Amino acid sequence: MRGDRMKECLGLPLKGLCSLLRGNVGVRNWAGDVLFLMFMAGSIQLGGRSTLAFAEDTPSTPDSAIEHAEPQRGLTFPLDHGMHPRFETEWWYLTGHLVPEGMPVFGSPTHYGIQLTFFRRRKGDGLWGQVYAAHGALGDVLSGNFSHDIRYARSGMGGVEVARDRLGIHLLDWGLESVAGQWILRWNLPGDREVRLITGPVSASMIVRQGLDGFSRKAACDGCASMYYSVPQLHARGEVRSPGKVEAVSGMLWMDHEFMTNALQPDQVGWDWFSIMTEGGHSIMLFRVRGRESGSDFFSGTLSHGGVTTPLSGDDFSIESLGSWTSRASGTTYPQRWLIRVPQIGFREELAPILADQEIRGGAHNSSTKDPLTYWEGAIANKSNSVKGYAELTGYGKPVTPGL
Repeated sequence: MRGDRMKECLGLPLKGLCSLLRGNVGVRNWAGDVLFLMFMAGSIQLGGRSTLAFAEDTPSTPDSAIEHAEPQRGLTFPLDHGMHPRFETEWWYLTGHLVPEGMPVFGSPTHYGIQLTFFRRRKGDGLWGQVYAAHGALGDVLSGNFSHDIRYARSGMGGVEVARDRLGIHLLDWGLESVAGQWILRWNLPGDREVRLITGPVSASMIVRQGLDGFSRKAACDGCASMYYSVPQLHARGEVRSPGKVEAVSGMLWMDHEFMTNALQPDQVGWDWFSIMTEGGHSIMLFRVRGRESGSDFFSGTLSHGGVTTPLSGDDFSIESLGSWTSRASGTTYPQRWLIRVPQIGFREELAPILADQEIRGGAHNSSTKDPLTYWEGAIANKSNSVKGYAELTGYGKPVTPGL
């Protein structure tokens, strides 16, 4: 542990902070405040050439053996926070709700819904074998504006660094980095807006292994699965910057990291995914992979509370659509309100988007058609704001192709 902390400190501009990180828990809390102030002041830069030490940049040697998710693989941290170049597809996905600093997240109306995702797609071996995209979004409830942007890069051509042994991703001017046990996020949006967030300490006890020790099935067949874990109920604080305005915010995030090879099958068209966090501390992940034929949908989920994780099958929960919304831009119709039930904890909540239009146009691409995907992903909550989460709805326009 001491070596890991020192390695994280090597590139910090204030070397004295490293000596603090070798101290006790109380000192580390104080050091976290210093880290927050440094980041907000711009002393720690994410994106471009990092001032932070990477164990390894994008691969310069062949990774020829394709890997698939297997039940016996398991997950090891911090190693599995890093990238897995032998799996075909991978993403690091952070979503959340932000409120003005000083207000409670639960019980207060959400001011901003946020999303930052880094995608990796294997296209071959060696130096140029990995293709990357990053997608960031900000839903501004007060203005009713939903904005999003995207970045692209390819390994071996500059502009991207991804660590293999810990959480560390820089794509052009955007970044997601673990520093001294806390995660730092930064991305830009149209209109000269910028989001900077830093989480509280992230411990191994916060990690939820989805499925069977991280082996998450997406269909009944043996190889139809991903390696998948989440970090829910992740406290964060930071700033939303606009021309002439800086807003101090705090919030609650949910992080997903998933890597896979051909998890979807040709007869599957898309998915409905939900992350749900309650004021009482429950974290619920639910998804439905939709099949082309009636009755062929695949359901799975996880319930986590107090360090105890319970897998959920389709018999353990229900997702009922109560309404729909049609995009003027794409013509696609999506479900928009849901009654979600998890009977074993007495959960029965109606959840609705904080903004109707949270459609992503021109984000990641279908792996076979190369067409930009159009899909809906946005922040959701109940009326009392005691339950908050995120939903992702894909395949309602064009089907998602296998291998995404």
